[in-house]
Amino acid sequence: VLVLGVFEEQELSGVAAQVNEASSNTLAGLIESGHIKSKSGSCTAWLAPNGVSFERVFVVGLGKSDELERGGAYKAFATASKEIAADADQSVVFAVDQLSAECVESAVTGVQIGCHGQDLLRKEIRLNSLANQIWLTAHADAVESGTILGEATNTCRDLVNG
Repeated sequence: VLVLGVFEEQELSGVAAQVNEASSNTLAGLIESGHIKSKSGSCTAWLAPNGVSFERVFVVGLGKSDELERGGAYKAFATASKEIAADADQSVVFAVDQLSAECVESAVTGVQIGCHGQDLLRKEIRLNSLANQIWLTAHADAVESGTILGEATNTCRDLVNG
């Protein structure tokens, strides 16, 4: 699974541009037609895209680039992780190469918390932990601190819900 963040009213860049090129401009076409939304907080599954070696690509809308803040990044990627966590044993690549260090940290925290719901303690599990996560970013420290924040929050939840 690949997760891409895209901004409204902005040309695709980084990994998103590479995926668009590999798919013969299909990603840009789907965004332009409205089938994939770039509005803040939206998450659209793109199944078996041609030219791309991932079975599924989740496109996360980030809104306008000059308006994206930590809370928006957290919400957008928490939403995506809930969608992905419905299936067990997912390996996920998160392409956040266009985000600031602060937004990367919040996105990572959102993913850790989003896929760790209270139903992990129930008999019938609807969310699964994302076992293997790869973060494509220059902000490795932000990934580390976001992971720590998310795991600490989940530990507190587990202790309270015990």
